[in-house]
Amino acid sequence: MHVVLNLYAGLFEEEIEAARAYDRSLVRLRGSNAATNFALNDYGKEMEEHCQASVRRTYIVLEQLQEGPTL
Repeated sequence: MHVVLNLYAGLFEEEIEAARAYDRSLVRLRGSNAATNFALNDYGKEMEEHCQASVRRTYIVLEQLQEGPTL
């Protein structure tokens, strides 16, 4: 399944600023799978946010599985 997601990153005076904002958003969503404009190493904070969000999503799924199906 292919999902299309449009991100609004804001308005910027410089192309480089826009590219970095795009990269930061993409890294938060896809982590190390993000195809960035600049080196992925530049986005350590965003990688950490991605990992924390992944852990939270995992806990939510596990809690839902423990609760069983809802009718």
